[in-house]
Amino acid sequence: MGPFKKKVFDELNEAFPLRFPDGEEERIILQQQALLIELDTTFFPDDPSLQSRIESFNLEIQERLKPAKLTGKGNQLEEIRSTYVANKIALQLEGLPVDDKTPSLQYWQYLTAIESKYKRKPSLPHESLE
Repeated sequence: MGPFKKKVFDELNEAFPLRFPDGEEERIILQQQALLIELDTTFFPDDPSLQSRIESFNLEIQERLKPAKLTGKGNQLEEIRSTYVANKIALQLEGLPVDDKTPSLQYWQYLTAIESKYKRKPSLPHESLE
C-alpha cells in the first residue's frame, strides 16, 4: 500500500496543496525554531526566557507527534468515514456522479468546485438612504 498511497497523496498534494500539504514547510519551520533555540543556548545561556522557550518548543513537538486515535468512540477512522459520507451525499445532492468508486482526484475536484460555488461573497457596503 505504501507506493500506492504515496502516488495518490502526491497527486492530491499537487492539485490541492492547501488540503494535502506535504509537510516540508512545517519541517523547515520546526528546524528553524530548533536552530534559533540552539544558537540562543550557545550565545545567551543566561537568558531567563530560554528555559520556557525550550519547554514550549518541546511541548509543540510532542503535540505534533501524538498518534491518531484509532479505537473507541470518536476515533479518527470514524471521523474520516463520517466526513467522507457527508461530503459524498452533499455532492450527490448537487447532482454530481459521486460514489465509492469515484477517483480521489475527481472527488476533491468536485468538492472544491462546490465549496467555491457556495463561498460567501463579500457584501457591498450599503448606500445610505438619505
